[in-house]
Amino acid sequence: CVLLGFLVLGGGLGATSLYCKHIMMRNLIFIFFVIVFGDKVFTQTRDNSIDLSGIVFSTVNNKPIGDCYVFIKGSSLGEITDGEGNFLIKNLEANHKYTISVSAMSYDDFDTSIVLTENNNLKLIIRLNTNCTFNAYSATEDIKNGKPKLLIVGSIAPIANSDSDNDFEIKYGIKYYDFGCTPPAYACIEEYNKIIFNYLTDKFGSDWKYSVRKDVCFLE
Repeated sequence: CVLLGFLVLGGGLGATSLYCKHIMMRNLIFIFFVIVFGDKVFTQTRDNSIDLSGIVFSTVNNKPIGDCYVFIKGSSLGEITDGEGNFLIKNLEANHKYTISVSAMSYDDFDTSIVLTENNNLKLIIRLNTNCTFNAYSATEDIKNGKPKLLIVGSIAPIANSDSDNDFEIKYGIKYYDFGCTPPAYACIEEYNKIIFNYLTDKFGSDWKYSVRKDVCFLE
């Protein structure tokens, strides 16, 4: 493969299939075009018609992002990425300039222009960035400051603690933090909670897992 990279500045939206919509700060989006000589990425479907495929990743954890909206500006053509971040837009015109737009809740969105040609097998690899207020670093700092949290994504109204939930918070010196319907990016929550999980296990063993709220994100 030949890998060509460039930076695109964009404004931010972001989400996952597990979480509600949330608007985040602007940041950089990295987008790469990979010229693939072995695998067919553009498929000739009829005279002068090409299919565009690609994949969307998170720069937070390098994992694919599902439920992104990838569309052609100025047209009705667009697709939602699957759980592996893949998308396929069919029946585009060869030798024509298109503006590709991507929106993913809690991630920066972007536009970029490409020209599709009949002779190039081109795959579009997109890496979206987001500003993680909650991440591995903030989890470590919260532990140091005696304010660790377990992050939860609820509904429009956060779910109140039960008496047993309050007992859990006192026993383990931790607070449940429910974003309601305005969470940060899925990858940010994962980073934070996994640090807290390790902290609890190192300090208390695995007993905490039996009484913790089951709606804590990424609890196995």
